[in-house]
Amino acid sequence: VPLGPIQQWFFEMEHTVPEHWNQSNLFAVDAEVDTAALEQALQACVQHHDMLRARFVHRGGTWEQHVEPKSRVTLQTADAAVRLDDVVATCEQSLDLESGPMLRAVLIERPADEPNLLFLAVHHLVIDVVSWGILIDDLERAYLQALAGENVSLLQRSTSYRDWISSLASSEITGERDYWTTDGAEPAEGAPKKWGTEASRRAVTVELEADVTGLLLRNANDAFRTRPDELMVAALAPVLASQPGRPVRLALEHHGRPVDISGVDLSRTVGWFTAQYPVTLATSAGDAAALITATKETLRSVPNGGLGYGALRYLHRLPELANQPEPLYLFNYLGREPVETGGVFRRVSTADESGRHPSNGRAHRIEIVASLRNEKLAVMWYYSTLHDDRVIVETMAEAHLNRLRGLVSHSMKDGTGGLTPSDFPAVALDQDELDRFLDDLA
Repeated sequence: VPLGPIQQWFFEMEHTVPEHWNQSNLFAVDAEVDTAALEQALQACVQHHDMLRARFVHRGGTWEQHVEPKSRVTLQTADAAVRLDDVVATCEQSLDLESGPMLRAVLIERPADEPNLLFLAVHHLVIDVVSWGILIDDLERAYLQALAGENVSLLQRSTSYRDWISSLASSEITGERDYWTTDGAEPAEGAPKKWGTEASRRAVTVELEADVTGLLLRNANDAFRTRPDELMVAALAPVLASQPGRPVRLALEHHGRPVDISGVDLSRTVGWFTAQYPVTLATSAGDAAALITATKETLRSVPNGGLGYGALRYLHRLPELANQPEPLYLFNYLGREPVETGGVFRRVSTADESGRHPSNGRAHRIEIVASLRNEKLAVMWYYSTLHDDRVIVETMAEAHLNRLRGLVSHSMKDGTGGLTPSDFPAVALDQDELDRFLDDLA
């Protein structure tokens, strides 16, 4: 199976310990869980989803990927006397890219009056946030079938990872060459390939008030027909500008599951499909309305959710993109964090700090990750103590929220708003032509 764009990006980082870069989750399960049925369910999921059987071999200076026809997964157990942190650390460090496994499962048995805990660690090369929902749904279905003594039968898989990679060689993607090679951005001079190590990573977290968050998600978007993430990015750009009014080159992260590539359906496919791509944002707009509309148009001009950038850089090897440095900053809006509604496996937490080896490098100076928690927008700013001072990062984080409050307030004013070319995708009009047309219509 050819390596996908995001997988090639991962290996391009040349991590010190590449086998320790995982996504992990901790789940509560009933005390009377049947371990035999659970192990059977885990085995069924690994056999059903190709990428959970993937292996990675470093040969001749390059990494290669293949999928094993079969792969054995063992449910390990630990009793309550063992510290949870020790179980997590041991599990996280035990994945093996070349020989497997790519998934580890530990059942932590607790006193009868408390639920047991199931810890799952999966290497990020074969899973992403969307995949976790697919995996846990399948695990629950398989467990209940095994518990009832039935043959395990999971829902049909969608497009395979290999077929998805093939689709990225389509004319739809190669036709984006001009878009991605005429970005016009000026890469940061002297930017290091790695911004510190995971050991040096720290986080600053800020939250937007619940009432303002409610407006951000709904009413504030009516004026300019925006999405919440467009307002977040519009507020972020001036904060990140090295000088007032100077354009900002920002990496955006998207789940990468395409909607507009014909013949591709990833609704039931487990794998790492993330798309990362650069955008250049104007920060010289004279007022809030101009900043909002300029950001909206920039983000909506990106074709196919940014998939083409990675495909052209890593699969088609365009020389114009091959040596392009990473933007200093990355923004990722995760949306609403999952709310548990019951079931066999109830998410307790998502492991973070233990998922990556302390000596592995960081690709961006600052990673800004936003999500909705308990009806509030939470924004986490990840930085390295080797490059940035916490007080400065805290100041930037608060400045972002203040600008976001200002854009929400502006968008709520009577008489504010307007239409932009992206509101009319079926016609080719620039802003001046659209304004003249609307004036004539009026």
